[in-house]
Amino acid sequence: MECNKDEALRAKQIAERKFESKDLQGAKKFALKAKSLFPDLEGIMQMIITFDVYLTSELKVAGENDYYSILSVDTSADDETVKKQYRKMALLLHPDKNKSVGAEGAFQLVKEAWTVLSDKTKRLLYDQKRKVVVLQQKTAQSNRTSATQGATNGFENFAAKSPAFKPRANKPKTGSTTSAARQRPPPPPQRPPPHHQAPPPTYEKVKRDREEAQAVARREEAFQRKHNPLKSKKYVEVSKATVDSTAKKDVCVDPEENGSANSNGSADSTAAGNEDEDPMSYTVPDPDFHDFDKDRIEECFQSDQIWASYDDDDGMPRFYTFIQKVISLNPFKVKISYLESKTNSEFGPLSWVSSGFAKTCGDFRIAKHEICDVVNMFSHQIKWEKGPRGVVKVYPREGDIWALYRNWSSEWDGDTPDNVLHVYDLVEVLDDYDEDHGISVIPLVKVTGFRTVFQRHQNKNVIKRIPKEEMFRFSHQVPFYRLSGEEAPNVPKDSYEVDPAAIPKELLQGITETAEEAEGTSKSS
Repeated sequence: MECNKDEALRAKQIAERKFESKDLQGAKKFALKAKSLFPDLEGIMQMIITFDVYLTSELKVAGENDYYSILSVDTSADDETVKKQYRKMALLLHPDKNKSVGAEGAFQLVKEAWTVLSDKTKRLLYDQKRKVVVLQQKTAQSNRTSATQGATNGFENFAAKSPAFKPRANKPKTGSTTSAARQRPPPPPQRPPPHHQAPPPTYEKVKRDREEAQAVARREEAFQRKHNPLKSKKYVEVSKATVDSTAKKDVCVDPEENGSANSNGSADSTAAGNEDEDPMSYTVPDPDFHDFDKDRIEECFQSDQIWASYDDDDGMPRFYTFIQKVISLNPFKVKISYLESKTNSEFGPLSWVSSGFAKTCGDFRIAKHEICDVVNMFSHQIKWEKGPRGVVKVYPREGDIWALYRNWSSEWDGDTPDNVLHVYDLVEVLDDYDEDHGISVIPLVKVTGFRTVFQRHQNKNVIKRIPKEEMFRFSHQVPFYRLSGEEAPNVPKDSYEVDPAAIPKELLQGITETAEEAEGTSKSS
């Protein structure tokens, strides 16, 4: 197959030219040719997926894009199915990951589809408009069929009465229609749409092609991550409704840093500027030492594990997923069940879960299983215990690192703004949870000169005791790696490097107490 690589490259270049000249069918044809010549050609599957999105965008409904076809979901798909499919499409089409020609436009089409289908009001209006158009099309088709049948019957009656007319003798075939139906003149040829050599493909064909392309793209991504992990990227889509539920914010998290932070924060300000221009993405920098992505590759997954996965609030690992069965690693496919809890009675009467907040410690139950093929949704494996009657217990344990809500209050509700909710402190857990005494934690402070290195606060007076009724302070567990002190100069022994994908950018930018300040506090006390 290596001998076909040059020919495949030429076919890919032709596909790019076809796309630029608006010949999408031709572009798809040569992209598929390149794939058949050399299946491992870099970026070819991403190119095919990109072209598919453009092709489906031409299937108009009431003058608008067919958003269901663009996302490759049925019109009856529930909100969760639409969300999962959008995440898959966003992973494959984000311009930072997909370097194919037209990737940005395809990503915007998917984003547009998500904006409509994720908003209940917009989707309802869109569905109503679709139903009107479909009804009109069916009525028109019925009228055309009736008119054609009437014309045929009239023509046959005339022929029967006219001695000069002799119909062509056709022998009926087994299973064929009536001779009258066969005598109808064929419909006029359909004129192909502009810039195309043939009509657009059907929805079913595009869906099959896309699913095949996505599967190959996932295998290619896994291969690249396995053989070049430092260059791998992980995206987390975050859909966060605003208070009035009228706007959506879609985020793709990319842990590959484009620049390094410095003392004056110029890189951070640049990143912030980019976020203002493109609210769809922000950059998660690489850790200073440990490669956390190696701890969540496909080979790490086994049955009966529980993994934390990123939520759809601010992208922190607050969801818990039970691995029922590993179906395959290449391509990645596992049977999972989310952990759920409809109450938080183990911590008291506070209506935390019923108010819509995520419960991250306590008692859970295993929900219905489903199939998952996206490895990048997982953050880290967590420890758990079996409780009575199928209960799964997840509690902070001695030695864990967790993020605590800095501004936590028992008065929080659905109107509490995000800039109050999404502020955190990192703490180390000092003992296991006890129902009578709660749990003890000590704050972590950043080590000067490093982005993701933290250590214990030097002042023992800052140790906090969190009672049972305030266990909702725990936002989420943070993966960490204990450092020996020999990694680099000025790295304290037994300090911790934390996973940058599991903490907000404010902590990465140094908006926290530094080790020097902590030590100064200790000396002064």
